[in-house]
Amino acid sequence: LQIEDAISHSLGKPFSFDDRTPPCQDTQANQRLSLIGSYIAEHCNSSQGGMVRVLVLEDFHATPLNGWTCDGMSMSSTEAVEQYLRGRFNNPSRASVRLLHTYDEWKAKDGLHVQIGAGLTMCHFCRGLRFLGQKCEHCTWKRSDSTLQCSEFPNEPVAVEFPNEP
Repeated sequence: LQIEDAISHSLGKPFSFDDRTPPCQDTQANQRLSLIGSYIAEHCNSSQGGMVRVLVLEDFHATPLNGWTCDGMSMSSTEAVEQYLRGRFNNPSRASVRLLHTYDEWKAKDGLHVQIGAGLTMCHFCRGLRFLGQKCEHCTWKRSDSTLQCSEFPNEPVAVEFPNEP
């Protein structure tokens, strides 16, 4: 997969996803989320009792998180999707879930509303690495104790002066 190659390149070592959902005929956002939840319920509920981390890269068929429902829950934020997926574990307290919602939308100058599956942006990549306990080299433009957030990423690298450290 191209995404695995890109992640491998950025990490500087081989990377591959542990697994993926099976191909199916889901055409709606709620069907896709339900499929992911069913996968978790079937494959991620071992009796071993350790923590489980699930990183989900998904655009839900280029659909915003604007309140559509899945199994009676409103999906209006990444947190709502993560809560739904944690709820598919037998023991949600032993599960950590991160959604990278690879969706974007905007209005063109002529007023056209554009909605796309945007793929893995640098902000998504950074959030995913942090979730997996890794550092993102693009987040270290400032000192490691910085509060730089993805939304603050400049379009171009910026020069930052740091005081001399003892």
